[in-house]
Amino acid sequence: MGLLLRLKLWYNNKNLYIVGERRVVMGLYYLQTNIICIVVLLVIIVALHKRGSTMTARRLSFMRLVGICMLICLSDIFAWSMLGTQFPKTAAVLQLSNMLYDFGITWEGYAWLEYVELSTDTLENSARRRSWVKMLPLLVMGALLLTNPLTDFVFVIDETNNYTRGAGTVIHWIVSWGYMFYATFKVWRAMRRCYSRTEKYQGCVRIMV
Repeated sequence: MGLLLRLKLWYNNKNLYIVGERRVVMGLYYLQTNIICIVVLLVIIVALHKRGSTMTARRLSFMRLVGICMLICLSDIFAWSMLGTQFPKTAAVLQLSNMLYDFGITWEGYAWLEYVELSTDTLENSARRRSWVKMLPLLVMGALLLTNPLTDFVFVIDETNNYTRGAGTVIHWIVSWGYMFYATFKVWRAMRRCYSRTEKYQGCVRIMV
């Protein structure tokens, strides 16, 4: 019996070590990936600044895309570095970082749609007046995330400060990817309507890829 008990304890400790090792490896992977993304985005910002062209609405929209990407990367770093830890205020940091991460992804989809409309000249006056309709899913997602600490609808931070997806994750995916697919469809439609101006849309296509 003593031998069996020792074997069981050794097996459990081994499993705990493997789980802990995997978490460290995944944490380093996320850290390195996000740092590389931030460096690339900073290079893009510096390159645009050196060009010194006029700050048009299209360029402002592109800079907004880059800024949101950096917000997503930074919030992801905080979310993974604090996951499962027991420091003071860890739960609050995890709630905030995951809220910013989820909202950033949806906001990125909306900003991409805005950039596409500016780049393809499809943002007519009538579309500008209806812009609040396109923003409505973003605002709804923001409201769901703001109330998430009370409802745990989009994600759950449990007593051990671990993350679990909630029922609202499906809504988050639909809204975020809906923006992306709609914007991509607008690029495709603009290119089909005017083949002679395809070069003008190549910037959108490169970002889309």
